[in-house]
Amino acid sequence: MRLDPTTALLALLVPLGGLHCSDPDRADSTLLELERAGAAPVQLTPAHCRSLASQRQVRVGGASGESSCQFDALSSQLACRTALGREGEISTSDFASPSDFVEAARALGKVTSLREVRRNGDSRWVTSHEYDELGRLVRSREERSEGELVYNYSDFDAAGRPRQALPTRATQQAFGCDAAPMAIEYSTARVSYRYQLSGGCGLTDYSVVEHYDVLGNRVRVERTNLEGAETTFEASAPLSTLLVCD
Repeated sequence: MRLDPTTALLALLVPLGGLHCSDPDRADSTLLELERAGAAPVQLTPAHCRSLASQRQVRVGGASGESSCQFDALSSQLACRTALGREGEISTSDFASPSDFVEAARALGKVTSLREVRRNGDSRWVTSHEYDELGRLVRSREERSEGELVYNYSDFDAAGRPRQALPTRATQQAFGCDAAPMAIEYSTARVSYRYQLSGGCGLTDYSVVEHYDVLGNRVRVERTNLEGAETTFEASAPLSTLLVCD
């Protein structure tokens, strides 16, 4: 299946290539060992702060490596680097203020950044976000070589998170089955993006499910359909953390 989730909703998106099947409830033994030995202890975070996993071990598809993140309060920018052997990815997310960065951890799945940039080798993806007067995400624009991928968001919950994402008509015409409508569901520890494909695509609906720890850090991403689940991203407990306050 070649469809990829839009980066407008999956910040720090991990590649979908090289996937391996797994049980959604499986705990990876290597990552568990990292949690037992040397992982930073889990502590409660003050209400006006966010605990960022600044360093941890990760697995993307079949490749293992390390992820490191830093937040610069002066520029309100989050910068992350994922190293997977000789390959890796650098991503940056720009916020209007540290408060917006902290807000994203209070409600899992809530997008609060102004712009996200991902770099992987010679490839570069840029996504910008637009908000209404209540600070709710209403539109995202992702620049691609074949055109601009634009989604509109609606049906907001009490936390201001959209539950429906629809591609614009121009996006549907340009990308076809690569731009499917999405239904978004939120729970205490996970966010699910269900892609609703049309019958003409010849493919079944599928979901991208993000799992989070108690501090709001993403620890696993799965892609599920009628045939089962594929793990695209796994992370150990933080080896170090950074406290960011508004």
